[in-house]
Amino acid sequence: MPVTKQAIKKVRADKRKAVYNLRRKKAYKEAAKKFLKNPTQAGLTSVFSAVDQAAKTNVIQKNKGFQQARA
Repeated sequence: MPVTKQAIKKVRADKRKAVYNLRRKKAYKEAAKKFLKNPTQAGLTSVFSAVDQAAKTNVIQKNKGFQQARA
């Protein structure tokens, strides 16, 4: 358990960020799956957009963005 006041605040913030990061991660994975089922130009754009947003917010590493989209 956190002892200091700042550590307690950090635990609360980490919970909020975990939810946000999970939402980003699901978004790019679902976009990639949808694209693989039905490859279109619009689908490709949405995949790269979702992956770029995940990389921008450090959900995935910036250099891994393209590799994550293909998985």
